[in-house]
Amino acid sequence: PPSPPRNLMFNMNDTCLMLEWLPPSDTGGRRDLTYNVQCKRCGPATNQCQICEEELRFLPRPLGLTNATVTITDFSSHANYTFEIESLNGVSDMSSFPRQVAIITVSTDQGGEYVEFAIFHTNAASQIFSAALTITSLFLSCCSVEISINRN
Repeated sequence: PPSPPRNLMFNMNDTCLMLEWLPPSDTGGRRDLTYNVQCKRCGPATNQCQICEEELRFLPRPLGLTNATVTITDFSSHANYTFEIESLNGVSDMSSFPRQVAIITVSTDQGGEYVEFAIFHTNAASQIFSAALTITSLFLSCCSVEISINRN
């Protein structure tokens, strides 16, 4: 199976979230690459997550994407949404290895403004890379960036 998508990027405004990414570094030796986007809506505790594809609108769709982009609308206020983007090919279902995903978590604020918290995660045999970016408000230019690289 392919490795996870790379360089997950997001752009958010008052009405939608656009996710874009680069193809995986390893396609599994195949050209039939597609992507699935899974959404989880979580409460304050991490064990309060529910699948949320039905309550959001994905353009063009959440599964079987052939382009490395998706737009998501119809968010609820005061909610945490986690999106997992997975690369697939024609033999992914035959693999016994756990699937690897790129992850981003977005929190919505009550007034239409967004507080964004993104986690980019690639788990490969040789390294784990994660980066976190926090934007306290779309109207402030206050940002913090944390990057950690761990090699096994």
